[in-house]
Parts: sequence; structure tokens; C-alpha cells
Amino acid sequence: MKFRLRIGPVEIEIEGDEIADKRDVLELASAAAELYKEKGLVNDQPASLVESTERTKLRIQGSTASIASRLNCISGPELVIAAAARITFVDGEEWIEPHQLLSEMKQAGAHYEASYQAELRKDIEELIDTGKLIEVSPNLFALTATMRRELHRALAE
Repeated sequence: MKFRLRIGPVEIEIEGDEIADKRDVLELASAAAELYKEKGLVNDQPASLVESTERTKLRIQGSTASIASRLNCISGPELVIAAAARITFVDGEEWIEPHQLLSEMKQAGAHYEASYQAELRKDIEELIDTGKLIEVSPNLFALTATMRRELHRALAE
């Protein structure tokens, strides 16, 4: 498995069969992002944490509602993933803030329930615990490389 963390001109690569502790990778990403911001290197290019073998020409399109339908979403956490998929694959954003997730979830019409707003933080924590999302810095999340691959497969069909 190979991970690449790129923030502007700085790039760090981690390679191996298994990353011993995912929290180490997250801490590295968070520290690099903070350093990048502190040094005033921020530009319009988002930082990215991407598994290099994941790069593909597959272009996923659609609304959060259509993605949620294709993924058969029936719960808050599943709708969070559908919203994250839309933001990541359609909008091209690497990192996602909770307010973006909530906004996309509300666009999902029949899939969205008002209770999801109150449960959003809990749902995000559950998705982090189950390895579907990572927190790259406070209130900034991304789909894990494994989840990206699973979503590519599910949405490409």
C-alpha cells in the first residue's frame, strides 16, 4: 500500500504492506496541514491524501440524491458517505467540512431526515471508527483510500 501526502510543494510518501497505526498517518497529515497554514503557504490547491494506485480516469457524476439511491442509503451514516462521495468525486474536493456534508445531505430529498443534523457529529465519529472517513485536522475530513475504492466500484457499475 502506498500513501502520498501532498501539500503544495511538499510531498511525503509512505509505502508498505500495512500502515501500523492509522492515527500516525492522520497525525502526520494534520501536522503538515497546520505547518503549511502557519508558514503562509496556503494557496488555491487543496492538500491531498490519496492512495496512488487509486488514480483512475473514472468520472463519477450525479447529485447526492442520485448517489444515495445508487448506494441504497437508508441511514444517516450512509447518507454522510453519499454526500462525501459527491463532494469528493463530483466537486473534486479532497477535504470536507461538516457544514458541506450537511448541505449535501439536505439536497438528498427523500433520503434525508431532520434528525440527521443532530446526529451528524456522532455519525462522523462512527465513520472514522469504522475506517470510512479520516479526520485530517479538526473539523476537516476525507474519505479513506479504502472507502474511495469501494465507492468507485459501486458507482462505476
